[in-house]
Amino acid sequence: MLLDRQPSLLARRDYIIHAPQQRVWDLLGSTIIQCMPVEQMQILNDTTFLAVLKLKLGIVEVPFRLKVQAADISPIDSLSTLVTASKGIFRSSLKVSFALTTAKEDQTGVVCTATEDTGSKWIWLLRRQQQSFAGKMFDAIRAQLERNC
Repeated sequence: MLLDRQPSLLARRDYIIHAPQQRVWDLLGSTIIQCMPVEQMQILNDTTFLAVLKLKLGIVEVPFRLKVQAADISPIDSLSTLVTASKGIFRSSLKVSFALTTAKEDQTGVVCTATEDTGSKWIWLLRRQQQSFAGKMFDAIRAQLERNC
């Protein structure tokens, strides 16, 4: 049973990358994929892939089925994806967005957000793990963009 409710903000990061917006845009998609700790990735088409995500719950890693689908792409300004994760009674649908703006010459502002749109009634048990995971992903993407730019 999925519950529809107001979208719930799980994580947000704002930062500046010292590179032109076009350069950050060109690297964003591949950087996101590089930073995702997934296994068994299966690319279905240009906008969708399936994978297995291992989410750490205490000392145990639990595999979740993951579907990632591009939802809104506005080159060179924004990229949004719909991410569905499921395992048994747990199911969550997230919107993960990246917005790019020119901050100064050769600097790009990046805003990353993860919001949960729908989820099973049991997903609240994993809320802290979702928040932690999203924050760590955004931090890893930032670090990788900084290295590559």
